[in-house]
Amino acid sequence: MVEWLAGNRIRGTNTERTSTTGFNPVAATSGGWVELARTTLGSAGDLVSVASLPDKRYYMVLCDNRTTGAVRMNMRFNSDSDSNYSERWSAKGVTPDSTQVSQNKMQYGQSNVNEQGFSVHNIANLTNKEKLMIANVVSDDASTGAGTSPYRNEYVSKWVPSTASDVINEISMYNTSAGSWNIGAECVVLGWDPTDTHTTNFWEELASVTTTGALATVDSGVFTSKKYLWCQIMTVGRSGVATNSRLRVGNTTIDVNDNYSSRRSADGGTETPVIDVSYAADIATNTGNQFTNLFIINNSANEKLIIGHTIDQNTAGAGTAPRRTEFVGKHVTTGSQLDIIGMYSGGSDTFDAGAVIKVWGSN
Repeated sequence: MVEWLAGNRIRGTNTERTSTTGFNPVAATSGGWVELARTTLGSAGDLVSVASLPDKRYYMVLCDNRTTGAVRMNMRFNSDSDSNYSERWSAKGVTPDSTQVSQNKMQYGQSNVNEQGFSVHNIANLTNKEKLMIANVVSDDASTGAGTSPYRNEYVSKWVPSTASDVINEISMYNTSAGSWNIGAECVVLGWDPTDTHTTNFWEELASVTTTGALATVDSGVFTSKKYLWCQIMTVGRSGVATNSRLRVGNTTIDVNDNYSSRRSADGGTETPVIDVSYAADIATNTGNQFTNLFIINNSANEKLIIGHTIDQNTAGAGTAPRRTEFVGKHVTTGSQLDIIGMYSGGSDTFDAGAVIKVWGSN
């Protein structure tokens, strides 16, 4: 049986879609995020450039922002050094936002001496449109150990090319301060386009867990370690008095010791730094119906840096606004990579059955 839909379309019923009798399903060929190119520094320098990029509608850029000395982190497209950029940002949640217009670059952070940093940039690259970018940035603030909270920046930027039809073909990280990018600093450019037919996805699914009972901790189980991790966690209710949810990570087992520090803003409020604690993020909670999206840079030799955003349903119904938490965290153990991620209830209550945690990763 089939269903007739608007626009002269048909859709098979669930029976047809799942049956293999007399029918060989065709594997999907429209790919997800594909790695287009990367540049990794073999020696310290002021420029990390990825050139000859194919035209894609969207880019995701992962930056390993390790520095030696003080660095001012900037980005340019197509080596354009004219005053064709503008931006808005918040550092450590300070309000109101700062702005810059008619600039010859897009700043996305600055470092103190010898920092480890990580940023994720999402870019819309539509032809004949201004190019728009969202950047989330975390660094260890030049201090190792759980006694110092990480640094957090949020940026939105735009590039107005001199020729409206221009599309992005080069993305460059460059420094305008006295220090430099350190050995191993890296810019990885991913692309996605609706016309893609590849099957070489950058993000490999590493773990997918759906809980079947009430649990105080929802975790991924042990997965294969990768340098870059992307995790999504959905919890679907709480039993007992709901307290703030808390993110934890580990190697082989979840680390419950005071090896974390973090910084967060709940509902746009004053940013709260937290040090020497047993969790990487403290997430505002009402009902426990929450969705968290986070990225981690997972270098074995360095502290692990986390960028995350959460929405909490709050009281059910359109009469109550949801809650939001924006956070960065660090896990200070070195010498191994993270291979397990979890969320725990933060109190004596439990998450209801049906919670989901998914992890993707790539080197």
